[in-house]
Amino acid sequence: MLKRLSFDVEVLTPAFVGGHEPRKLDEHTPLRPHTIRGLLRWWFRAAAGSVLWPTDQSERARRRMIVELRKVESALFGDTEHASNVMVLPPKVSRAQCQPFEIPDSRRSPGQRYLGYGLFEDGRRPEAIYPHHTPIPVTLRLRREITGAPDLLGATVWLWTALGGIGARSRRGYGSLRLVKADDAMRIKGHLIDQPSTHTDLVKQLHDGIAWATNVFLEYLPKFTTHPLQRAPGGPHPELRTLYGIDGDDSIVALAGMFGAASEAMERMGRLFQSFRSTLERHRLGMPPLADYFAVKNSITSRRPPSSLDRAAFGLPLPFYFRSLQGAKATFLPQHADRLASPLLLRIHALKISTGQRYVGTLINLVGRGDSYVHPLLARRLVERKDKDKESGSFAPPNGAILRQFIQWAKTEASNEQARKLRGQR
Repeated sequence: MLKRLSFDVEVLTPAFVGGHEPRKLDEHTPLRPHTIRGLLRWWFRAAAGSVLWPTDQSERARRRMIVELRKVESALFGDTEHASNVMVLPPKVSRAQCQPFEIPDSRRSPGQRYLGYGLFEDGRRPEAIYPHHTPIPVTLRLRREITGAPDLLGATVWLWTALGGIGARSRRGYGSLRLVKADDAMRIKGHLIDQPSTHTDLVKQLHDGIAWATNVFLEYLPKFTTHPLQRAPGGPHPELRTLYGIDGDDSIVALAGMFGAASEAMERMGRLFQSFRSTLERHRLGMPPLADYFAVKNSITSRRPPSSLDRAAFGLPLPFYFRSLQGAKATFLPQHADRLASPLLLRIHALKISTGQRYVGTLINLVGRGDSYVHPLLARRLVERKDKDKESGSFAPPNGAILRQFIQWAKTEASNEQARKLRGQR
């Protein structure tokens, strides 16, 4: 008999999951099983890569480790030769939750508009799964029972719902989720599902959950591989996104203040993100442009690539536009690829207080203190494209310092804003 595992999730912010037609939900299965399975696979790989390290930092050892990682991943999620052992049954989503999304106005809601950059620019209203009072039940089935599989899946589900999201722009707060309940067979500790009531409790819960999930993988991954776990001195593979090193104080930050609506928490978080990154917003706030503003400007006039581009740590491709240079443009890309996601996750979490549910913005840096091993852009060199087809020479990726700088700045700004708000209420 097939092993059956189930859990319930709550959608906290609109999720742009799409269907076979871009920006439109599937009529019969708005939340498609292969989307969920793909996300579980990603978080499984991130957790496995946190404990399954190369035996040394040689290229040969790194290749062997990738082979082992693929083996343990395919044991659960399949590969080109074997079907996935994890089946996701179609979740039942109410049609009342599915509707076209009202595109945020750039004047009234610039923060939410900025977080959805690229999704709203053509003026088309994408469809989304909206927050709803009814949690969404998700059922997994294992084609065959494997020792440790329910535990590993339980840890993976928790990581996905606590740290990740679903759909387009889920790294920027849209599609944020909350795990409501889970089967006992998944062995997720109860306090990791309970809603925290304070910012401190939220951050502690996230740290506790990451430590617990890491231990689950340390315990059960040896059933799938003979490769040693977490014994080599070099750390994880430098070109894999993992959970290693995000247990530091500044790797997970819950921004001060709480809001009655998730959209309000997103708006404030988006405004902070825009204010830090945008040269126009920095000028308005009396702050100088970021250093790479001048580096890119010089590269356009000198026709040589900049020596560094810190802002690339927020994700690629990265376009620049200069009014002062008669509208000159430059776009930066990862070498041999079209895009590369940032390790910085902007997330909405829910708190439970006496008057009901409240929402906070959370910043999660997947580089963390492990940046001596893992580059924010996974060691990919960058290239500059000044026109459609022509690229200049490549240059080194940033070291991720700008991510820590933003987190500290946002943390301070949110605290100051909350303090001003409290003074105004007296």
